[in-house]
Amino acid sequence: MKHRLGCDAAKTLCCVAIWLFSIPVVGGEDPLAYQLSSPIEFAEGLQRPQLIAHGMLGDNVLYKDFVRLAQRLIELGKQNWALASYPVEPHGFREPSSWLDEYRRILELFETHLNP
Repeated sequence: MKHRLGCDAAKTLCCVAIWLFSIPVVGGEDPLAYQLSSPIEFAEGLQRPQLIAHGMLGDNVLYKDFVRLAQRLIELGKQNWALASYPVEPHGFREPSSWLDEYRRILELFETHLNP
């Protein structure tokens, strides 16, 4: 999942990992476009460090989609990623402790991989 801007590390925050499972496909939508643009379709190309953080109570973006993405990364033998789960959080985090933990992880990721 190479960042379009060429970043050396990335953090995924509340984005849809598998469109087809999170967003109902209704008439007028293009199911093939959803499938082809799903991040799980790009898992094989993951080369740079990736932090995936997600609330387990999300009702907009489903947590099970990130579990599927994690499983795909495991199947591919990818080692440069981490999944941070937040058991009491919905789509938009509400607990200050969750925000603090998430941004601590982001800072650590960036300091580790973006500093020369």
